[in-house]
Amino acid sequence: MDEELVAILLFVTIPTILFFTVVHRWLKMKERRLELEAEQAKTARHQGKGDRELEQRVRVLEQIVVDSGAQTASQIDALRSLPRMESEPDR
Repeated sequence: MDEELVAILLFVTIPTILFFTVVHRWLKMKERRLELEAEQAKTARHQGKGDRELEQRVRVLEQIVVDSGAQTASQIDALRSLPRMESEPDR
């Protein structure tokens, strides 16, 4: 009877426990991989959103620079078109 119990333990129970341990670890690994992939996708979405926001800010700054340059140029041209005043005599 004891020999049968030992045989059962050796050839059935231990391999079954090992099999389920390996399967459990494999499932945990798959779960972790899916979590990492989801986190990467989320990070990529946020990065894309940040890139779009940054691009919009740069466009606004470019527009400000271009508009200010045009305004400055028009103001200079307006000043050039004013009649010149006689310069004051040197003191």
